[in-house]
Formats: sequence, C-alpha cells, structure tokens
Amino acid sequence: MRLTRNSRLADKVLRPLENRLVELGYVGNIDCNTIVDPDGNALPLEFTTRFGWPAWNIELALHSGDPIEWLYGLCEGKPPRTRVADKIAVGIVLAIPPYPNAGAKTDEVVNVPIWNVVPSIEDNIHLVDVMRGTDSDLATSGDYVLVATGTGNVVVEARREAERVLRRLTIPQSPFWRTDIGTRLRRGLPELQAHGFATGFAYA
Repeated sequence: MRLTRNSRLADKVLRPLENRLVELGYVGNIDCNTIVDPDGNALPLEFTTRFGWPAWNIELALHSGDPIEWLYGLCEGKPPRTRVADKIAVGIVLAIPPYPNAGAKTDEVVNVPIWNVVPSIEDNIHLVDVMRGTDSDLATSGDYVLVATGTGNVVVEARREAERVLRRLTIPQSPFWRTDIGTRLRRGLPELQAHGFATGFAYA
C-alpha cells in the first residue's frame, strides 16, 4: 500500500462517484478491491464503505500519531497531516490453526500466550483477536491473531520488515503466515505501470 494524492486508479473507479458522494454528505472510507485486465481496464470486484481487513491495519502503518484524532479531523473536513506518503507498507496476517477453517474449540484458540512483543516492534503489530492473558501480558482470543506491518522505500524492504517482526514473536500454537505477500509484484508491477497504474511503486 502507498498513499498518494494522484491516482489513475482512483480517477477510473472513484472519481465518477465523487459528486454523488458529496451530495450525500458522505465522509469516510471506501474500500474498492480492483483488478486491471491485460488491456488496462480497471475492474472493481468489491465496493464497501468500511475499513477493510487487513487494509486498515496496513493503512495505520502509513500514519503517525493517534488514528482517532486524524479520523475525527477527517470527519470535520480537515485532511490529516499525519500521512507518511513517501513510504510503501506491507501487512502480513499471523494466524493459528484452524484458521481459515471453522470448527475450533474455544480452548484451542483462546488464551494462547503471545510472547516477545517488545517496544522495538510494538508500532508494527496491529492486534486483532487478542486479549489480556492469564499467564502472559497478551494472549489470543481467536485464530485471526494480528497483522504485522513493515514500511520501506520499496516493496521488498517493507515485506522484510514485516517478516522480521513476525519472527520475533513466540506463540505456542503453530502460528503461521503467508510468505508470498508482495512477491507477485515482481512480475505484475511493470505491467500495471505500463498502463499508468502504481507509478510510485518500486519492487526492489
């Protein structure tokens, strides 16, 4: 993810709705998952006026300060001044079994200790299914545990920081995460940029 003021994707997908959203008085987030076909057409797959997961967690990595303060300012029509617009952010979900399959007993996914959340990585950890533990400061309250984020000047740098954060954590319940996040951009980014999309991104 990268925050930007100018976006060909936004121009194609969201700009046609701008006047209507203004008429409605809408103030808030719009999550629009989109693919770009080989001819450069932007094709929306999902359109929701809510914070997406883990998109919201990744967006937090690109803001400084208290998110409640800048969200409140946004509602009042004051653009946030906390954006880190010159960085790329990557987020990786850490889960425990049986995620993504249902059927776990409560004692299998609740109150599993989470250790080694040290100050140096606290800003990179976005808690989801987490509570105060019985035998530890933090423990799981479900199987979608947290999102680790990393930022950098290029995609590879951001992904490596997120992976470094995950490797610091200890959870005695077979924690796992995807190791391919962002890797498809090695091939796909030049194709997107040839159509004028994601021009501020660099893979490595």
